Amino acid sequence: MSVSTVQNIRKFFRDSLVTEIFWESKIDYSILENNNDFEFYKKLSFLVIIKKFFSKKIRRLFKFI
Repeated sequence: MSVSTVQNIRKFFRDSLVTEIFWESKIDYSILENNNDFEFYKKLSFLVIIKKFFSKKIRRLFKFI
């Protein structure tokens, strides 16, 4: 993954992830559908990530040629 993709995905990981890992019971949270971050998350699909991955590989291949 590229740095920009990781930065975009980073928005969706919560700061309390470590706390949630050690939490014994369920932590309820909700994603608001009217939130702009949620709209971005819908747009970031698996195909976009794969496309970026292969485009980077192709660019690196041409760089070495």
